[in-house]
Amino acid sequence: MAIRAAELGLPAAIGCGEVIYDQVVGADLVELDCAGQLVRVLR
Repeated sequence: MAIRAAELGLPAAIGCGEVIYDQVVGADLVELDCAGQLVRVLR
C-alpha cells in the first residue's frame, strides 16, 4: 500500500501500530502530518 500511495501522491500512515490504528479507525477527522511524522485524531 505504501507504493500505491506514493504512486498516487497520497499521504499514508503505513505500519503505525495497533494503538494508533484503533484510535484512527473510529475517528471522523484525522490529521496526517508526514513531515512531522504525526497522526492526530481531531474528531
